[in-house]
Amino acid sequence: MTLRPIARALALAAGLLSPEASHASDVVISNWGTNLFGVPYAVAMEKGFFKETGAPVTGAVGAGGGGSVVRSLLANELPYGEIGSSAAMDAQHAGLPLIVIAGTARSFDNVWVTQPTSSLKTIKDLVGKRVSFTSPQSITEAFILMMLKQNGIDPASVTRIAAGGYAQGLTLLDSGGVDAAPVAEPLKTSKKGKYRELFSAEDMLPPILSVVAATTRDYAKAHPEIIRAILSGRRKGVQYIYAHPTEAGQIMAKYYDMNPELSVAIVESMTKTKQRLWDEGEIDIAELTSLQQGMMLTGAKVGDVDWQKLIDLSYLPADLQAKSKLKAN
Repeated sequence: MTLRPIARALALAAGLLSPEASHASDVVISNWGTNLFGVPYAVAMEKGFFKETGAPVTGAVGAGGGGSVVRSLLANELPYGEIGSSAAMDAQHAGLPLIVIAGTARSFDNVWVTQPTSSLKTIKDLVGKRVSFTSPQSITEAFILMMLKQNGIDPASVTRIAAGGYAQGLTLLDSGGVDAAPVAEPLKTSKKGKYRELFSAEDMLPPILSVVAATTRDYAKAHPEIIRAILSGRRKGVQYIYAHPTEAGQIMAKYYDMNPELSVAIVESMTKTKQRLWDEGEIDIAELTSLQQGMMLTGAKVGDVDWQKLIDLSYLPADLQAKSKLKAN
């Protein structure tokens, strides 16, 4: 990152500049175009919801997970975006000026699959076997460790391999390098029928809020109307997805450059899950602490989080503030 973008980012964060004064109107979305978290923004842009709410959003830019998406958010001319919840925890530890302003999505569609002819039947059969996850301290590593623990399996009895990604994990599975590998949407639907499902995060784990909306405290204070307008436009996008999943899938295909039949199948499927993938903005602290505990199993240093300083729900409408639960049971 060069000096000029850093200076620009800091000026925006301090409220000295506004997005209206620049040509930029993109939001930062973790893995935009490759996972489902950005679909409400695609729908809101296509249906004109951001225009209705007065939000200066006409596009989205992608960023990788972890710290890279946080850096992209801070350097963006409109310092708003969706980041992994664990990345928000890391940002607080690093002293970065981020606040979480809404809960947006859950990760539960991770399913570990095996070959159709495999002798594996349940997660307990992984003892003495090899299983992949995407990367160290990723949510897939947290999930596999949480599920092993829940089933009374010593993680040391299972060889765990960081494949580098979902597709790479399936390559290892195809070549015999592992006995089971995770898939998530859209890869999950596109590979349907090729592999046999072994176990899933949705069936074994409690709801986990893995993605949150974030901005800087100074920017939010300087431009509360913009933050509220973005959250309102996104909320309309979420509501539209659940009311019109077929059209939402067609919109996803357009913005993600995907096969329409595949994207429609994915969105229709995700609107019928036991847990909601896309939330309208409310936060249940239990869903964050579950993720926190899982990440700690991977060795991530996220154990000391000041939730009261990290989370500010004052930019949500009153009904979503009332639905939120920021005190642990």
